[in-house]
Amino acid sequence: MEKPQERWELRLFDGFELRSGSERLVLPLNSQRLIALLALRVSTTRGQAGGILWPEAPERQAGGRLRTTLWRVRSTGPAIVERRGGQLSLAAGVDVDVRTWLRSARRALDGQGPAGPLDARTVPLVGDLLPGWYEDWVLVERERLRQLQLHALEEVSAQLLGQGRHAAALEAALSVLHLDPIRESAHRAVIAVHLAEGNLGEARRQSEACRAILLRELGVGPSPLLRALLDGAEDAGDPGHRQAGAALQAPVVSQAGAAPQVPAVPPPGAAGTGMPGVVPAARSAEQPRVDRPRVDRPRVDRPRVGRQPERSAREAERGAEAVPGPAPFAADR
Repeated sequence: MEKPQERWELRLFDGFELRSGSERLVLPLNSQRLIALLALRVSTTRGQAGGILWPEAPERQAGGRLRTTLWRVRSTGPAIVERRGGQLSLAAGVDVDVRTWLRSARRALDGQGPAGPLDARTVPLVGDLLPGWYEDWVLVERERLRQLQLHALEEVSAQLLGQGRHAAALEAALSVLHLDPIRESAHRAVIAVHLAEGNLGEARRQSEACRAILLRELGVGPSPLLRALLDGAEDAGDPGHRQAGAALQAPVVSQAGAAPQVPAVPPPGAAGTGMPGVVPAARSAEQPRVDRPRVDRPRVDRPRVGRQPERSAREAERGAEAVPGPAPFAADR
């Protein structure tokens, strides 16, 4: 009876770890690098592996380092690496967390859950790939997985929103913001859920949060896509506001079909107004003039109240010259 193959679990998210149950296998750094490379690639040739792991070394020297690394991996006991011809790959008994997660992410992008309908946990949240490793091949794979995770979660949020599952859609969108707070498409996904629920205040609050973090971190404002999302929602949700705005902007036309009446703005002190800067209102053609009968009121003479103002000395002198004096007596002649 054949002995069952030993199962190993390889974790690359949040650091390198290889274990079988409670047993954790400790490996040198070069052995870890080789196993991680084979986990991220289905298979590779010996020459490719040596060139990727030791790019600064000549080909012959890189091949020698690879042989030493393979010997150290085999000396640990379990069969982790398989060699078939010139190809290197991981053994079939090694389960890699990155491969398991990739299957979930690709199913989510295709609109499928792991065993049923989509959910916010369809794409599990994972950490960075091999943090602290700065080789070029690690950096490329790290960014590829990060972007795939963000897009998969946004796709899950959009599909859940289309199904009317607002709470699950909001959870998936907020998961994207947790991973990348300055990602505007994630902010738009959160705003879309709030607008679908009719929460315009929540949508505005999220928009202001997006504007603030973009200005603080990048020195830029939101894109027109975010502004159009809010503007379109406000217009669609308030048709009376649009009608009122259109009425205010439209010119006023009289009932008789006359030309639009545009209010004149006269210069200050225009003639015939009685007040500076006021134009007398024109009588409308639709309102004919009505002649009212005139009522004659009797005139009442009222006595003057108060003293007459005293004339000045010049007026008094002029009055004395104009009035002739009394005729002289005969005895004076």
